[in-house]
Parts: sequence; structure tokens; C-alpha cells
Amino acid sequence: MAQLIMPAVAAIKAGGMSAALMAGGTILSTAGTIAAGSAANSAAKFEAKQLDQKATAERGTASHKAQEEHRQKRLVQSRARAVGAASGGGLDYGLDAAIEEEGTYRAMVALWEGEEAARGFEAQANARRFEGKQKQTASYFQAGSRFASGYSSLMDDFGPSLNEKYAGRRLRA
Repeated sequence: MAQLIMPAVAAIKAGGMSAALMAGGTILSTAGTIAAGSAANSAAKFEAKQLDQKATAERGTASHKAQEEHRQKRLVQSRARAVGAASGGGLDYGLDAAIEEEGTYRAMVALWEGEEAARGFEAQANARRFEGKQKQTASYFQAGSRFASGYSSLMDDFGPSLNEKYAGRRLRA
């Protein structure tokens, strides 16, 4: 790293204010790229947390729907039993079993739908977290590329004056 910095410092000294501005711009661009990657990762984590909360809420809603289906089943069974008793026919076990089966089925479907929706939100959350990490990692490579490009431009613009000034001497790290 010192082998990169020493020629840059010498170029800045040789090039004056314009070299210093070019080096400063390169540093700011590099830092900005890293900051943007970090911000993208933070935003992705925040969005993932919201999706995780949606998954939890979806499971709660599904549980409530399942309880409501059980309640409705009990009401229908009660009504069927009351009608059977009032008519003198008694309890129709086939009808009672069919009501039980249908009510249980509806409750299970409500839970399954909620679980599927929750898993979808969790998958989205995991994808957002992965995307955020990838953006942050990409920002490091992009920052390195910008730094190298800026360093190269600095050397192209002000390196020749260094060659004249330090001809025959070797820069030490």
C-alpha cells in the first residue's frame, strides 16, 4: 500500500493544487461508493425486518381465521342439533360428522394459507438480506476500481514531472 501512496504523494507535491484536488476527488468518490453500499445493505436489512414482521402477522391472522372457522363449525353443529331435536328426529350423526369434517377442513386451510404466505414473506426477507450483502460487497470492488482509476489518472497527469524530478532515483516505501 505504501508503494501506491508514496508516488501519489510525490505527484501531488509535483502537481500542486490540481493534483491535490484530483486525489481528493478520488478519495471522496471511493468513500462515497463504500458508503452507498453500506446504506444499501442497511436499507435491505430494514426491509427484510419488515417482511419478517409481515410473516409473523400473517401467521397470527391465519390462527385467528382458523379459530373463527372452528367457532362457525360449532354454531352450525348447534343449530343442526337444535333443529333435529325440535323436529323430534334427534341427532343426525351423518350430518354432524359432515359439519365437523368441513369445519376442521376450513380451519386447516386457513392455517395452511397463512403459513404459505408467511413463508413467502420470509423468502423475500432472506432475498433482501442477500441482496444487501451483495450490494455492499460490490461497493468494495467498485470503490477499489474507482481508487485505481483515480490513481492511474493522477499518475498519467502528474507522473511525467516525477520522472523528470526523480530520474534515476528509486522511490522507497
